[in-house]
Amino acid sequence: MYAPSSHIPDMLARADYVRRSPAHFGGAAGHKEWLHFCILGPDLDLLVNFSFCDDVRPDCARHEEVARLIVLARHGGWDGDIDSFAADEIRVAHAGVDVALGENRLELRDGTYHLRFRLRERPIAAELVLRPLVEPARAPNIPLRDGPPLHWVVTPRLVATGEVTVGRRTVRLSNTLAYHDHNFGHFRWGQDFSWRWAFALPDDGAAPWTLAFATLASRARNHALSQGVFVWRDARLCRTFRDGDITIESSHAFLALPRVFKIPRVMALLSPDVPTDVPRYVRLHAEAEGDRVDYEFTPDDVGQVVIPNETDLGVTVLNETTGRSSIHGEIRGEPFAADGRSVFEFLGA
Repeated sequence: MYAPSSHIPDMLARADYVRRSPAHFGGAAGHKEWLHFCILGPDLDLLVNFSFCDDVRPDCARHEEVARLIVLARHGGWDGDIDSFAADEIRVAHAGVDVALGENRLELRDGTYHLRFRLRERPIAAELVLRPLVEPARAPNIPLRDGPPLHWVVTPRLVATGEVTVGRRTVRLSNTLAYHDHNFGHFRWGQDFSWRWAFALPDDGAAPWTLAFATLASRARNHALSQGVFVWRDARLCRTFRDGDITIESSHAFLALPRVFKIPRVMALLSPDVPTDVPRYVRLHAEAEGDRVDYEFTPDDVGQVVIPNETDLGVTVLNETTGRSSIHGEIRGEPFAADGRSVFEFLGA
């Protein structure tokens, strides 16, 4: 394992802090914000999301906010849930990352994330320390067609140490690869947008290359609004590709599964099991100024988060897709190649 940069704690302090809604201070309502982690352990995929959003229903006051803990775990099979929290159960510090949702806690201290949660009605809990190995990258002001821009801070390579309990089984992790991002902005579910984001973490912990990318498009996915590919060598971001540098090809056939696990479970009544809109493969090519990278993702399973739209009576589906990835290319004259595991998120209708 390579040594992380000594600048990472300072860079995280400047980039990764909880913004909160401007409505708390008399500004515009409609703010959404979430801090997302993916932990890829042996025989375990764990996705944890601490989120805050303004309640934009007509009968709610401008300052009201909904906080949720969203957890998906795959350990043999899928399990997970969404816990919501009342205002008196929420505590968020005014600086940095220091969040308490009931008994659940997320802190950033001295450049290291401390994560603890226990779902109320499902037997899933964890206590983890996540140490970043790469410097964060910022992608501010990502445009939307009908609203203010989104903002993204990504730290795609960490190592997690601690314990995760799923049912009666406890998995002990030591320097297990993990991913983190932090997103915030003003939008409503059901607006005219969709996104895809993913990362590639190599199986070989000594391999220095890490990749993350995101693409934002119209809801029909026929018009790209913004695309970005980020490549790290060791701890440092060494190359960024934008928009026209990038082409993405997806299979026209979709991943077929006998059933799809969904949270919250009641939303399965509004979103039928099959088919998914997860392609059987995604291939990405980015090239500019003599540098190039190729990425391929092959999915093996999907867990879904189903969200009621705020603009109509439909739903928005977040496909949290696990699978294998490969990257290869050449940056500044240095060729590279790596295989690994990924989580690929497809936002669909």
